[in-house]
Amino acid sequence: MVQERCNVCGKECVDSVFAFADYPLVLRPIPDELVSFAEKQDIPRTVELDYVHCTQCGHVFLRTPLEERVENALYSSFYETYPASDIEETATQAFVKAFRSCFERDGSPRRVLEIGCSDGGGLQALDGPGWELYGCDPSPRALKAQERGLNVKRDFFSPELYSGLSFDVICSRHVIEHIKNPFDFLEGQARMLTQGGKLVIETPNGEFCMSRGLLDSFHPEHVSLFTIPSLDYLLGQLGFQIEYVDDRTQNLIVCASRIADSSPEKALKSNLDYASKLAVEFSETYSSWRNELQTHVTELAESEESVAMWGAGSSGVRVLALFPEIIERAVLVDRDESKQGLRFYHLDKRVLPPVACKEQDVDAIIISSQYVDAICKDIRKLGVDSKILGITPYVRWIDG
Repeated sequence: MVQERCNVCGKECVDSVFAFADYPLVLRPIPDELVSFAEKQDIPRTVELDYVHCTQCGHVFLRTPLEERVENALYSSFYETYPASDIEETATQAFVKAFRSCFERDGSPRRVLEIGCSDGGGLQALDGPGWELYGCDPSPRALKAQERGLNVKRDFFSPELYSGLSFDVICSRHVIEHIKNPFDFLEGQARMLTQGGKLVIETPNGEFCMSRGLLDSFHPEHVSLFTIPSLDYLLGQLGFQIEYVDDRTQNLIVCASRIADSSPEKALKSNLDYASKLAVEFSETYSSWRNELQTHVTELAESEESVAMWGAGSSGVRVLALFPEIIERAVLVDRDESKQGLRFYHLDKRVLPPVACKEQDVDAIIISSQYVDAICKDIRKLGVDSKILGITPYVRWIDG
């Protein structure tokens, strides 16, 4: 199914941003039982990605969203592969700090709902004296939230889940980008808010990623890639105004409340100029990064050198998808023990411990993670003297 209309303004006029014909559907390693489940459910191994930006409102969205049955299988079964990482915990701390900043002037909320609360760790971190905490999540992690004693339902969000309740705050972290109709999603929440209630939203930061040519937020599950202007325009259609923003990292956090007079149309021209500029900037930066990496990958392929991809996450998988010439020879390693032994759905490869670099005497190690310096130290501690190629945020050979 191709989505021709923008899922924010409903118009059909679009320009291309990023397209990829055979993009891996599952970007994280999974256990054998999930591989078997996916095969039995006829879940595709790769999908088409076609991101565009709307020439009417500037929003960036995916023209090729997943089938509903595939979405439901992913969200219900694929989100309990391994424990939350240090990166996720750091992001939770940033969200909690932003959340509390939203209420420095207005006082503490009494009743809080988190949509997509995972194992409840973030919801529990928000807790304050006398607060009532509620949450929902369709994944198995919701069961862990229940074990924590939290009032969490294992289900997809709908206003009917909380019939008769109203909330001072409804927050969602990395949910709205998955929603095919974000207007209806937010409108349902708006009906559940108390007078003066707020929406707190965290989503991948479109400007941060696109301005740096990063692919991190281009994902088969991400129907939208929001920037501050596009999220402001969407919220404005519902009578909300953004009153707090944290856009310093790859995650965009906003807090919004209702205002008496909202005129989102006034912002359209600046949104369009901004979106067009950002799309061009992404194309130029990404093309430069890819061309530079292509040069080094070609050299490795022609010399038939053995390669290890350090970082069994989405960044490493994207590189393997972009440069299939190194897949056959690549060893996938990660220092996260919970990932070791798992495999990727679209590859017949398992994640190995870092010592595999030494055991297999690899010629070159490509580090897909942003934590290049720390990983280089780990590599040298292993006694490995392979060449090291860092690719995030830019491509370079690393000495020492």
